[in-house]
Amino acid sequence: YRAPIPSSGTAARDPYWKRFFDLAIRIDPTFNVQEYPARQKLLNDFTSGKTADNIVAINTAVDHLDTLKDFAEGLRNRDLRATNAFVNWVKDQTGDPSVTGFDTASTALANEMATIFKRTGATDQEIEQWRIPFNRSLASRQFNAVFDTSIKLMRGRLNATRGRWAALFKNKPFPILTDRSRRILEDL
Repeated sequence: YRAPIPSSGTAARDPYWKRFFDLAIRIDPTFNVQEYPARQKLLNDFTSGKTADNIVAINTAVDHLDTLKDFAEGLRNRDLRATNAFVNWVKDQTGDPSVTGFDTASTALANEMATIFKRTGATDQEIEQWRIPFNRSLASRQFNAVFDTSIKLMRGRLNATRGRWAALFKNKPFPILTDRSRRILEDL
């Protein structure tokens, strides 16, 4: 699916292409010359188009989520948000790196989440909207809810992306998640 082939009518009369199609069907029983242009276009999108960019954003967001979780645990927040806000403000004023690290990681994650769901670069306003749930004053249970929800939302995009692929490539899965992303999600 990386090179164009002649139309099925022209190719069907040419012995070279008939042999080519017969070999292709032996290698891949799901091969269908009528689906070739759509499959070729989808493969290009998954390897170098907007979907490829979205796949990179999904894997990057998973990594950023892992980093944010580490910083969230480093904040050692309690159940009362007002106390967490005050303690983290003091930490920030005294140069504690856990607060700065959390803020940096939450901005990076918000950027990737906005990119995943917009499928292009996100504006500052969109990033800020995604950053709202990643507040450094959250209680640990709230952090867990934000992480779980983020994973579920990404899973929805992942399933939709896999569905697009499966519609044309049936039993040939496309590796969307990297091994590292799979491990991180299993740990989270």
